[in-house]
Amino acid sequence: MRGPAGRLVDQQESSRNRVCHGRASKMDCIIFCGDPFATKPAAFDDPRPRKHQQPGADEITAALPRIDYHKLMLQNQTVKFALPGMRIDLGGIAKGHAVDRAIEIARQCGIPHAVISAGGDSRILGDKQGRPRIFGIQHPRRTDELVLRLPLSNTAISTSGDYERFFIADDERIHHILNPQTGKSAKSSWSTTVIGADATTTDALSTMVFILGPQKGLHL
Repeated sequence: MRGPAGRLVDQQESSRNRVCHGRASKMDCIIFCGDPFATKPAAFDDPRPRKHQQPGADEITAALPRIDYHKLMLQNQTVKFALPGMRIDLGGIAKGHAVDRAIEIARQCGIPHAVISAGGDSRILGDKQGRPRIFGIQHPRRTDELVLRLPLSNTAISTSGDYERFFIADDERIHHILNPQTGKSAKSSWSTTVIGADATTTDALSTMVFILGPQKGLHL
């Protein structure tokens, strides 16, 4: 697990009850991942590639049984794993959760209008002098172009794509959003944008829809 979105924590460390350190925000993210999406297709288990290195077929096959949130056990603010070698990465949801927390702090401080962004995840509080704020969606293959401009107020928006963190190996685009069924970079989408009430949800859903593709993703 990354803390809050940083270092990975493995089974040995979590067994010593060091995963959450009593901080509710990390555990909230883990509980959220296992709650509203429990009946959905397996598209949010979050395996991560090593930088600029594609694992071999045997290594992927050996790792696939460990990609299963059902084997993650929560008890008394402690995270345990059913299989050795498992670990957690909250990169697909932590930024959205952090954005939501920042918006709540802004509200508590009496700020009526604000935009909080973390990478591809943003949340808008209020509007811009009585008018919506305009958000542009980048073209996933032409960095100097926008494919869409959206007027938004009091909402959250998240975009997941294969064009920010990737490398090319043997003419194949290897990126950071992996399909948990295959252990390889998801191929069903180039870019996915989700709009919703809060950034925690849109962050998770944009990743899921990206992996599932437009047809299956729209049925979530």
